[in-house]
Amino acid sequence: MSDAPSVHDNSLDKFGINKLPNYVWVMVLAAAITFFAVSAVLAYRSVDVITKNNVTINNTLQAINLIKDLNRELAAAESSQRGYLLTEDSEYLQPYHQTLAVVDDLLDRLRDATAYSPKQKERFGLLHSYITQKIGEMQRIVALTNREEVRAAVRQIKTDEGLALMRAISLLIEEMEQDEFVLLEANKQVAAENRSFILIAFLLANGVGLTLSLGVFFIWYRNSTRFAELNTALSQANT
Repeated sequence: MSDAPSVHDNSLDKFGINKLPNYVWVMVLAAAITFFAVSAVLAYRSVDVITKNNVTINNTLQAINLIKDLNRELAAAESSQRGYLLTEDSEYLQPYHQTLAVVDDLLDRLRDATAYSPKQKERFGLLHSYITQKIGEMQRIVALTNREEVRAAVRQIKTDEGLALMRAISLLIEEMEQDEFVLLEANKQVAAENRSFILIAFLLANGVGLTLSLGVFFIWYRNSTRFAELNTALSQANT
């Protein structure tokens, strides 16, 4: 009876089966837990970064669209006002007043969309002032036309006040739009760099996880195979 363990141990040594120390398995378990924890944090951080990049790009695109819409609506308002002056047809006043309401809404939204940048905020202040003056100038012409003072309205146009205001507005709009396009390209570049970093990090994390899994599987498979060979040899020895 006392010789049984010795014979068993000799058989294990013969087939190259060595029991791994407990601390090795503890280290493997700790590595696995660390891997999954890091992967979870990386996945959460990646989603957060991608979301922020998308929000920033969408905000910039929204600002660009608002600037374009504002420029178009101002041109439409001026066109309706001039059409009313030339024809004295009140049908031109409905789209004129509708356009002015749209301009007010666009200004409110553009204020919020450009509040992130001190330079854009300063430009918006000037733009708002010029547009307010331009609307006032158009309103005066409409009022003169309503009173059938067309000649006075024409004289008002000939002062070139409205033309100067539109030039100033167009210049500011162009500058704001250019800055937004520059910001858009910068945001796209940052987003591309973040995507590349996230991809590399995921590949590395998956590589580490795969290596760890293969290592554990190899140890398990090797010992399982050798135990199977040992059991076969013992069975043959007993027969």
